[in-house]
Amino acid sequence: MRCLYREKKYICGEYIDVDIYPVFSTSRGGRGKKAKCSSAAQERLNQHNREKKFSRLVMTNFTSSDLCIHLTYNGDHLPGNDEAVKKQFRNFIARLKRYRKKHGLPSLKYMSVTERGSRNGRYHHHTIVNCGDMPAPVLVELWGQGYVDIKVLQFDQCGVEGLSRYFCKGRKKKAATDEDIGETIGYSWTCSRNLDKPIESKRDGRLSARKVKELSSFGEYDGNLEYEKLYPGYEFSQAKPFYNDINGGFYISLRMREITNRKLTKKIRGE
Repeated sequence: MRCLYREKKYICGEYIDVDIYPVFSTSRGGRGKKAKCSSAAQERLNQHNREKKFSRLVMTNFTSSDLCIHLTYNGDHLPGNDEAVKKQFRNFIARLKRYRKKHGLPSLKYMSVTERGSRNGRYHHHTIVNCGDMPAPVLVELWGQGYVDIKVLQFDQCGVEGLSRYFCKGRKKKAATDEDIGETIGYSWTCSRNLDKPIESKRDGRLSARKVKELSSFGEYDGNLEYEKLYPGYEFSQAKPFYNDINGGFYISLRMREITNRKLTKKIRGE
């Protein structure tokens, strides 16, 4: 079956993601039946895609000047159910918006996930906000429901991979009242409507099947020079190659980071 390889690129702030994958030509008889994945394989794929979508939005909209905050409820402010906790969080977001508007700060951007401890039943929120320009005591006061842990949002060479996995853990199947070893029940993440989307583009046929096969032979953290020749202005972060036994195609999920100081980079590499 003949195919060409497509590069689908996402510009996410100072990072780029590139998905390299085969596109097969259809025969006159139309498309063949798709091979079905097992439920476990499909769930792994869905989880991988959720994490990629989340991380791309974070890298597009937030920087290391922003915050990741952990919000809890004390004994005097425990919500009784899911609807109550949603209302409490919405009220907090409204208070943040009013404060920022009053003080002439940029519009609020946020991404958040709510969890509930299955042992003690306590809700808590993990939230990314563009509130690095606000004093920490103000954030604590505006929450007003319990403890607030405030940390600077941290990016590494691969962006926010670890954070993305944490935010996209998914919801546990067991009920929140079940006795267990202290796992948490997660809910789907939510975000403000004003988030910018990554800039997408695609290109077909630039990479030959032989070239993609060669790139796929490198490990997850190898082949940096080859990738950097293909995408000048960016330095290699990570590549996840995959071979599909069913269609015989190679797939690569690539992440790179913009080179902010090219002279320093050349000096480090001895160029």
